[in-house]
Amino acid sequence: MDTVKLTQRINRLESFYGTYRSKCRRNLRLYEYSPLLSLDNLDDSAVVGYYQSGFFDNEDDTTSSVQENVIRSCIDTLVSKIASQKVRPFINTVNGTFRDMQIAKAAQDYFDAIYEEQNINKVVSDAWRDACIFDRGVIYINDKEKLVSRLMPWQVYVDPREYSYNRLTQLAWKQEQYPTSLLPFDVDESIEYVTYYQYWDLNQGKRFHYIPELSKVEEEKWNSNALPFVFVHYTNPVKATSCQSIVDLLYGIQMEIDSLMTKIKDASQLCSPMQYFVPEGSNIKASKVSNRVGEVYTYTIAPGMTSSPVTVSTTPFMDPQWMQTVET
Repeated sequence: MDTVKLTQRINRLESFYGTYRSKCRRNLRLYEYSPLLSLDNLDDSAVVGYYQSGFFDNEDDTTSSVQENVIRSCIDTLVSKIASQKVRPFINTVNGTFRDMQIAKAAQDYFDAIYEEQNINKVVSDAWRDACIFDRGVIYINDKEKLVSRLMPWQVYVDPREYSYNRLTQLAWKQEQYPTSLLPFDVDESIEYVTYYQYWDLNQGKRFHYIPELSKVEEEKWNSNALPFVFVHYTNPVKATSCQSIVDLLYGIQMEIDSLMTKIKDASQLCSPMQYFVPEGSNIKASKVSNRVGEVYTYTIAPGMTSSPVTVSTTPFMDPQWMQTVET
């Protein structure tokens, strides 16, 4: 396959995921509670948690909103429950002989050692967390390097129509900003990062490696009739590859909580905690009353009415129903 045809096939698969990439960006920002995070840069240019302002926090005369991230709380709780249940294949015989039982026991010990060495429990837990955030997680089984790893979901592309019919014949994996130091061949030292594509075509029985910056294409035989990827969904898609995630389900609730928390925070900071009322003509001068934690007002006493020299009033800055709404 020439470079032009390979690029066309990869671009075709990638074109199916424009909206999904936007969804991943939004959900990542909500989970990390960092509005300026991006999927394009894999460095720490936008540090998670550094931007503390909420999505509804637009005022300059108040401090940052209090974080009430129910999305992350729910996801972390689910992930911790999954992580506590370790992944382990169970091998047993049915009416087997003693020799069969010994073989099954040896196989059990072998797979237990492999799962422990590859830290499969963490890989599966991370993929499940991705499914809760982005609606799907992706696990890559590298048979050549004997490595099982979790991939970033927005970098793996398949044909949604093939996925709907439960038969994938092609897949593209786009690794953006891939360090040239990790490539298996020498590259000009002036090039630090490249876009590294891997493309599988089961109909041709081939796997392609493509780096646009180097105009480099390599192909190798792929003898398996299956792709080395496992997809983990939060809920099984009704059609194609898309489904709802925890972030999607809680999006409206989180936006409402952010809005309420911003209003409560602004009211608590902008409302005076205490008011001092000093009648005109009294022996106490308003300028002598400390207003560090309150506001001082002077007023004229109506004829026939009496008043104390200084009246202190503390009023609630907001009706309790606002906090009740947040809690419910």
